[in-house]
Amino acid sequence: MFALKEFKVRKGSPYMFMYICLITFYFFVFVWGYFLRGPGENSIRIDADSFAYVELSELYESMLVLFSISPNFVGQIFILRATDYNFFIIFLINLGVFLASYKLILDTFDVNSKLFTALIILNPIMIPVITTLNKEIFGLASVVFYMAFLKKGSKKLFFFSLIFALLTRWQMIFIVFFFHVFRFITKSLRLNRALSLLLFLVVISVTYPLLFAGFANVIDDRTAERQQETAGAVINLFNIIQQHYLYVVAVWPKVFFNLFGNFFRVFSIITNPSATDFQDVYNNVFLLGHQIITFVLTVWMIVKKKVDFNNDLVYFCCTYLIVFCIGPMIQYRYIFPIYILFCVVMSQRAPTKPREIIQN
Repeated sequence: MFALKEFKVRKGSPYMFMYICLITFYFFVFVWGYFLRGPGENSIRIDADSFAYVELSELYESMLVLFSISPNFVGQIFILRATDYNFFIIFLINLGVFLASYKLILDTFDVNSKLFTALIILNPIMIPVITTLNKEIFGLASVVFYMAFLKKGSKKLFFFSLIFALLTRWQMIFIVFFFHVFRFITKSLRLNRALSLLLFLVVISVTYPLLFAGFANVIDDRTAERQQETAGAVINLFNIIQQHYLYVVAVWPKVFFNLFGNFFRVFSIITNPSATDFQDVYNNVFLLGHQIITFVLTVWMIVKKKVDFNNDLVYFCCTYLIVFCIGPMIQYRYIFPIYILFCVVMSQRAPTKPREIIQN
């Protein structure tokens, strides 16, 4: 495969130490998590949906039936069956995909490798992303390979971006193709990128009530039910606003909630710890920690004036957020893949200016 074929590290590579540290760290995390992971009521939850995929795979033998229930289940169940339910092999696949993405970024973008690596390691959600069965690792790889394709122009990179998107969810395939067309139209018409995003918001504001208004009333899964119990009034308010031709208004709080929705739970955990289920490590440590560091990173990018629409990474992130926030629910994990692009943007070195030649 391309990812494995390209992943070669010379002994003298300055990144060798980073690779060894990352592999060692995630290996011990996997070993630690293996003894904690379990579907029982008293088990510590360190992953999102791993055992849900196992249950679905055992309940439905036919992949066509699973596809009819939700096409987003198929990728993970395919991996589960292909590895014979071996979570160690799944961990190795995840680690390989992550390291291939990590190396591709270092090879493609001029980044401060130490800062970039630190931003990755400091995010606790990277632990379940690499060590458990999940969609997010492939979503991360999809956006990395696609952005590398835009930089290098290699069709192989685009192909693998689509493969990884297919293993994530159908929405990832849509966003890759949509952004490709959107970027082409903006470039062809020579539109200002900030203006193009504003026009895109206006188009969604006008068309959403006419075409997709009924979609906001579909509440049929556990995530939606949980959100209705905890923040239903707020979520419904956003949906009502965008149903009245005002997605251009609703998008701002929806972006905030999708990126940092759990941020303020820190105060409730501190003031009322007895109400917190600390066995749910995924939501109360990994996801919460992810949103805290994402918040800090976002503020840091704004302060350092890194939010430049002329940067394809920033332009893609903005388009991605606009598209995924259209949905009626707050989907933290749908937004996760662009975190790695935030890290690239923050750690990118400023282009060096050529020295002026002083003539006597």
